[in-house]
Amino acid sequence: MGDWRGIYYDGHTSQQVEVDLAVSEGMLVLTVGAQPLTRHPLEQVTFQTPIGGRGVWRIDLPGGGCCETRQPPPIGLDHDWVAPLERRWPVALAALALTVLLSWAMVAWGIPALADRAARLLPTEVTQGIGDQSLALIDRMLPPTNLPPSRQNHLQQLLDRVATTLAMPPMRLVCRRGGNLGANALALPSGIVVVTDELNTLARSDEELMAVLAHEAGHVQGRHTLRSILQNSAAALFLASLTGDWNGLAALGAALPTALFNAQYSQQFEREADRTSLDFLRREQISPQVFADILGRIEKSGHHGKDPAPFLSTHPPTDERLESFRPLPPATPQSGD
Repeated sequence: MGDWRGIYYDGHTSQQVEVDLAVSEGMLVLTVGAQPLTRHPLEQVTFQTPIGGRGVWRIDLPGGGCCETRQPPPIGLDHDWVAPLERRWPVALAALALTVLLSWAMVAWGIPALADRAARLLPTEVTQGIGDQSLALIDRMLPPTNLPPSRQNHLQQLLDRVATTLAMPPMRLVCRRGGNLGANALALPSGIVVVTDELNTLARSDEELMAVLAHEAGHVQGRHTLRSILQNSAAALFLASLTGDWNGLAALGAALPTALFNAQYSQQFEREADRTSLDFLRREQISPQVFADILGRIEKSGHHGKDPAPFLSTHPPTDERLESFRPLPPATPQSGD
């Protein structure tokens, strides 16, 4: 119990009143001179401690009013132990380091794990709708194919063979001219695989095309597009919650269809898709070298010069990927494959 001085705001006007504060019989009593101003039960009053216990104390009152005082309240508070810790630099630095570590762990492991689970729980209707919207966007961005229907049907048959060998549901193949995309293929969440005319021209055999199609099937099987978008969205939400900057999230929803088209998979996703392609080739007793061959030509057709540093690239280094597809003895066929 004791008295101290502060400034009172009623929460309705900007007027400030100098008051004396006292605690009596479980009540916080505010007086102006000798005249009582207001009184509140302590359990309805919130004391906000300044960092380190030094500075302006804020006392929130019922009804929206508050008091500010530079004198610590002469009563025992449950959080009195916090201020001494905040005044110790080693403790503050340790807390900062722990916060950074936990935030990094959340972004590196927590968010990807949650995104993986969420992507696999999405209903088929949702992924189908996303795929249809993405295809509509691709139709606006890429010109129609010049391939004759017979060639398109043949490419669909190659994709059907990939799906059968990998025990996956049927997938739909769509052909478009690549434009700036060049020789490439895209996997949409709904199981649609887009192949550019340039990739068809670049491939020297059906085996090379199936190696690429199996890679894209790996992206479909792993739901990599959805997981990438969910991870990026969750990471943005997490960082905004830490920094308090929510302005950048307003355009996030509008950007999702474009993100589907421009998605660059993480190195982990690319390695997973590469393993799916390798698994297909070994099941079909096709030399893994065919994927290495077409991957090398795709790289040369897309850009010149060295790959960016591994930690800056979304794809594993090309040499590393090619090494995984050096000729290996074909796997012994197993019953049921």
